[in-house]
Amino acid sequence: MSTAEYQAKWRAANRAHDLAYNRERRARLRELIREQDREHYANTREQHAEVARRWKLANVERIKLMDKAKLKVHRAIKKGLLTRPTHCSRCHAPGSIEAAHHDYTDPLNVTWLCRPCHRSWDAKEPKT
Repeated sequence: MSTAEYQAKWRAANRAHDLAYNRERRARLRELIREQDREHYANTREQHAEVARRWKLANVERIKLMDKAKLKVHRAIKKGLLTRPTHCSRCHAPGSIEAAHHDYTDPLNVTWLCRPCHRSWDAKEPKT
């Protein structure tokens, strides 16, 4: 019997143990990554703040346009013209849903996304 066959047979016979072990392993790995991220951010906080400050100074008009679009969406929700759904339109996750703008000059044309989907959508389809 090969090693692969033995391991497959063992996993089939000990499925609950194998699942619990892997769940614990993933939890430990997640915590390790979070700790590394915290340390990295603590060591580079000033650099991140400087990059953000320079971006804000270079994009004053864009920030104004973004703020106007957000305000128009907020007012449209209050007036009942737009309805914020309870689930993400991409992954269907419940929770806090954000209005993702296709174009800030058309502020009511939005896609409703959860924060992770909104971040990945913005990264894939940056607005000019």
